[in-house]
Amino acid sequence: MQRLLLLALFIIGTAQAQVQPTVQEGQFTFDTDKPFTLLELDQNEEPIPTKKKKPKRKVYYGIKTKKAFTRKGFGDKMTVELFYVLKKPDKPTGFARDVYWYDFTRKELRKTSITAFDVKKGVLAHGPYKRMVGENVIEEGIFFKGTKHGRWMRYDRQDLVEDKEKVL
Repeated sequence: MQRLLLLALFIIGTAQAQVQPTVQEGQFTFDTDKPFTLLELDQNEEPIPTKKKKPKRKVYYGIKTKKAFTRKGFGDKMTVELFYVLKKPDKPTGFARDVYWYDFTRKELRKTSITAFDVKKGVLAHGPYKRMVGENVIEEGIFFKGTKHGRWMRYDRQDLVEDKEKVL
């Protein structure tokens, strides 16, 4: 009899242990006016500014270029032209009267008409241009697909401005 009573108590005890208590929805939550935060340090910090991307060094007006130069003369009278040319050969626009391009055979920067320019013989000048005699800058400006663009400055040997031209 005692064994039967113990067996009955054991069965009832395990049956109640398997039943999970019911939890009402919202029983363990509470309402607040603002979100709960553990630390208030976030409010005092300034936002981190995002860094702007630097433009690539050899990209002008969104077109990739490569650096080129020419030399003429000897000693103090040596004329050096520093300029950039298009990486991929391209034809000039049809509205320009003169086209500036680097001739591979002559190894010089040439100024010709659009009809005289041949893509097989050279590439168009595109980007900053600087002509120097010795250490003095004589002329500087910028090219856009073989045409003069922007401000062009011409100096004498004492670095005084001789001519200032705005080309559109």
